[in-house]
Amino acid sequence: MTISQHPPSSISSSIFSENNFLSLFSKLIHPRSLLALHRQQKKSSAGAPSVLSLFSLIASMVFHVLQGSGTLSSHVRQLSGTKICDSSLSQRRQLLGFPFFHSLLERVLCPLAQPQSNPDSFYKTFRLVGTDGTQWSLINSAQIKKMTIKHPSRRNGSAFSKISLSALYELGTHNPLAAQIGIEGESEMALSSQLSSHLKND
Repeated sequence: MTISQHPPSSISSSIFSENNFLSLFSKLIHPRSLLALHRQQKKSSAGAPSVLSLFSLIASMVFHVLQGSGTLSSHVRQLSGTKICDSSLSQRRQLLGFPFFHSLLERVLCPLAQPQSNPDSFYKTFRLVGTDGTQWSLINSAQIKKMTIKHPSRRNGSAFSKISLSALYELGTHNPLAAQIGIEGESEMALSSQLSSHLKND
């Protein structure tokens, strides 16, 4: 797959410059911490050394979401200088597995509000939180069809399989504190009930 290049005006208007973004992201989670969450294979399935580090892959995925347009492969190249096609990146992400991303969320999601700077996020000494849920439609690939169930809509059967997410949010800042994803078809209500274990004394 050909790497899609951004025009200069698009790159200059990015939310973060490449160096600033990588510096901020490494403060959120250090490369060694990522390796501790998932022991990265030193060699790919083809037997060749990995051309893209785990940190560069995860950082590029976050950077990709923050951009208004462009392919993941172009953003990987923009951040790391590594040229790798989107199909290879898709395979690499799948090999990481869901438990890795779940552990990553638990590692990086944390409270941000402070009583002095965010008084609306607190009631007396208690941090105010809430839950919210959403659903995404999934591509009707053979693999997804085996793993998910199409839930009927109000009028007709659903055209796509759905996956639900429920998140625990810090009120005021809208900062997520924890998230549960229904990879086994759980409802938003069931996922929200699992978030109670993330409530803290503050």
